[in-house]
Amino acid sequence: MNKKNTSALCGNKTLFKTQINASVVSTNKYNRLHWSKKHKLAKDYGWLVAIAIVQGNIQPVTVPAKIKFTLLKPNKAGVRDHMNLSAVEKIITDWFVKKRVFKDDSPDYIASTELEIKIDPEIKEQVIIYEALEA
Repeated sequence: MNKKNTSALCGNKTLFKTQINASVVSTNKYNRLHWSKKHKLAKDYGWLVAIAIVQGNIQPVTVPAKIKFTLLKPNKAGVRDHMNLSAVEKIITDWFVKKRVFKDDSPDYIASTELEIKIDPEIKEQVIIYEALEA
């Protein structure tokens, strides 16, 4: 079975799917950062989200969505547990709200979030796949 089509087979329509080329800071490390570094990191992700929206022609989501956040890594070096992706997922989701792709990040609009880490030896650098599925 082709994994790219599994969301359609499960009844979840893909609303949008985008790739963000960025390193991921673990939630543990993020929590220890000085507020100014947190602000800069969030701003950097904001630019990457803006680029993804334009390049992917991402339109506003008008139905409740399930977010699937996948970190693709070229190897197992520095593999974190899934929950350590939550800070970056939250920052990116907040930027999609600020850019009006989602009206809000409350449960009325973001029904659930799935965090995943996959190893793909064919890639050279880690990549974030951010996908919104119909909930």
